[in-house]
Amino acid sequence: MTRRLRLPFVALILASAALSLSGCGHEEKAASIEAALIEDVEPIPGVITVDPHVNANTSGTFITLSVTADSNDEDEIKRVAREALKVILNDPRIGHGSFSMGVFSPDKTINIGPSDVGCQGTGTTDSLRGCVL
Repeated sequence: MTRRLRLPFVALILASAALSLSGCGHEEKAASIEAALIEDVEPIPGVITVDPHVNANTSGTFITLSVTADSNDEDEIKRVAREALKVILNDPRIGHGSFSMGVFSPDKTINIGPSDVGCQGTGTTDSLRGCVL
């Protein structure tokens, strides 16, 4: 390969390596937040399942959490939702980002979210923290 072609070729290789490395860390961050959510919510009495989904990328962190309670009693499901919000939003591992959560009855006929337990926000962890702190 001639010297003239070698320099653009090396530059192209370095640029492609830099682009592929720029996405590094997002998958690990998402997995870490998902693990923290499970660790925070599973021990709450009345919780059957915890299903987090986190998408972390250069645009931010987007958290969706589905929790199934062991009751069809709306007050009990609200208690689970309040406890889950409190522990999640006080956990520094969760960080900042878009956040949505639903606590469902086992048959999925009842769905309780943050606004159902008095937490009004704009759908971000920061906007909801004032509700539980």
